[in-house]
Amino acid sequence: MDILFPPFLSIGDKIRIISPSGKIDKLFLKGATKRFESWGLKVSMGRYADSSSGLYAGTIQQRLKDLQDAMDDPDIKAILCSRGGYGVIHLIDKIDFTKFNEHPKW
Repeated sequence: MDILFPPFLSIGDKIRIISPSGKIDKLFLKGATKRFESWGLKVSMGRYADSSSGLYAGTIQQRLKDLQDAMDDPDIKAILCSRGGYGVIHLIDKIDFTKFNEHPKW
């Protein structure tokens, strides 16, 4: 199987910030958005990026929806995770890579 590398990011590209693991401070998300926009990128936030469910940034279904939506959107050129960690293990076996393989992204 060949590895697909997406094109490098360019000014004006759309990126999405999601929180597939632990919950994150909303101020961090605002700061990250401001920084990426200062680099000329168009930032969108996952619907549940600032959610909370126990230790996690939303329920498994919410975190999976944000990840899958970002992976499936052909206009998104990169997915940035506000945090990584143990919470992603709940999502791995539920991800559909079909559209991601058609439109790979960072």
